[in-house]
Amino acid sequence: LHKTSGLVQWYIDADKVQPALMEQLSEEAAPYKVALRPYGAILDDLKQMVDTSACRVLIPLSSSLALHEVVPEAQKVAVKSPVSLPKAIKNEAEVEGMRQAHLKDAVALIQYLVWLEDRITLKNEVVLEAEGADKLEEFRRAQVGFVTPSFETISSSGANGAIIHYKPPAVGSKAITANEIHLLDSGGQYRDGTTDVTRTMHFGTPSEHEKR
Repeated sequence: LHKTSGLVQWYIDADKVQPALMEQLSEEAAPYKVALRPYGAILDDLKQMVDTSACRVLIPLSSSLALHEVVPEAQKVAVKSPVSLPKAIKNEAEVEGMRQAHLKDAVALIQYLVWLEDRITLKNEVVLEAEGADKLEEFRRAQVGFVTPSFETISSSGANGAIIHYKPPAVGSKAITANEIHLLDSGGQYRDGTTDVTRTMHFGTPSEHEKR
């Protein structure tokens, strides 16, 4: 939230911001002052600002509906975020980091799929959705520079693949078999970059309905 008073309020959990970053912001944002505010306070702060002044509010089209509803139409200037394009432009180090992250992630994913197909089709073993997600993370952790999964792995079998943001339960998850579609949506956070990969596969013979 940028006020004409020269104050820029950054809504973020304070424990996520390192002191060195605040020092850098203080230097580069001058003459503006950057202050941290709790992430959840932005709605109340924004409402108070538009209720107590006739200010015009520049708000990105991509902002949440909750933010848009707080600002009266007469005070709203809805535009494409000026931050989007600069964020999309990557330097050589960032591009190379993406390449390296995806190469390492591809190795882990291929290792997992080979392991999974071997267990299901050759050894006729039962592999549960949650077990598969854990095994994939194990392969990713073996890669240099791995930090954490970039989000909770969606390891789903059959009809569970239709559930948005499905998370297999640790106990009682469904088995991944050669008789149903297996949807896998996962990613890794590496020192080099972040991946997000979705694959839909069938280890047997898909039905005509599944093909469609």
